[in-house]
Amino acid sequence: MAVRQKAMCPVCGDSINLEGYMEIGSTLVCSGCDTMVRLIELDPPELEVDSGRDCAEDADDENDEAPDPQDRDIDPGENN
Repeated sequence: MAVRQKAMCPVCGDSINLEGYMEIGSTLVCSGCDTMVRLIELDPPELEVDSGRDCAEDADDENDEAPDPQDRDIDPGENN
């Protein structure tokens, strides 16, 4: 279904142009606050923050750091 309307960003309130053929689940970036939002309703158009992407990025960032070998526990009985 073609949506040729505007919707309000749930974060900053800016108007986001829904040009083209948008479907429920389509993601966009608000030009006012750079938040990734997802279209959840067509009539009237409604957006929500696309938190799934943010959670995945946070998890990737946490796993990027290599463990410090100094932080591991050493058994005093080892290496004797």
